[in-house]
Amino acid sequence: MKIRFISDIHYTDPRLLSESQAKAHDFYVKFVLDQLFSKPADLYISMGDLINTGSELEIKNAYAWIAEHPEAAAKFHHLSGNHDLLLYDRSEWPDTYYKGNYFQSFAGFHILYLETSRIKNRANYGGYISAETISWVADTIEQTGDQPLLVFAHHPLKNTSRISWRKMMYVDEDCNLEAVLAKKKGTAFYVSAHNHCDSILHSGQWTYLQSACELEYPAIKNIEIDARQLSFYYEDLETPELSAARAEFITNIPDFSPFGSPAKGSILERQLYRKFSTK
Repeated sequence: MKIRFISDIHYTDPRLLSESQAKAHDFYVKFVLDQLFSKPADLYISMGDLINTGSELEIKNAYAWIAEHPEAAAKFHHLSGNHDLLLYDRSEWPDTYYKGNYFQSFAGFHILYLETSRIKNRANYGGYISAETISWVADTIEQTGDQPLLVFAHHPLKNTSRISWRKMMYVDEDCNLEAVLAKKKGTAFYVSAHNHCDSILHSGQWTYLQSACELEYPAIKNIEIDARQLSFYYEDLETPELSAARAEFITNIPDFSPFGSPAKGSILERQLYRKFSTK
């Protein structure tokens, strides 16, 4: 199975930018989305913060660009980020690409999609999961036995990725997600975004993969997985045209602060190969 995904593209309402900034920003975001769907895959994902201020125009434009790739878009999943839900809750979004918390089983491995973002909460952008959802996660993980598991979520767990120790840069500890994940038998991977920098951390049976923001380091992230192995690698998109477009708008995006040069990880934080043990 091949999965292609992006993280934190923060498409911004063009009415909040100057004409030249909006033109450059639209070009940049559409280019990244076009590249996401440019190669065949079994699943395409936005890891959250597809949009920035939460406006209806942002939703309309971003989804229109995605719809230009109908065959691939049919396999697209939009996990919610905190920016996505600033103005509209999940029930008010088009349900075209949103599937909520759900679980899929394949031959020899499993995927869990986990919603972690608060709704209409500008003051607290940290991750939150309800007790009901945590109970569902626990039951679902038990079903996977010792077969490999992939979890996709916008927010990381505390102390499992770069800057995930900072306030509101992780799922609230009171949610007890860490304790639930610790019960997983066998190999597992937790894939997140939110913190705008690359990292890979191994802890027990879990490997935590976090990806940098597309507005600073445009790249398609790829995962290939089957019952025997997983590979994770980046497809860098940077071009002179993208660099020039970014320079036009990057300091004018509202509620967005560039992370800077440390955001792009080393090769050891941007690729991984894991062979699973077989019995």
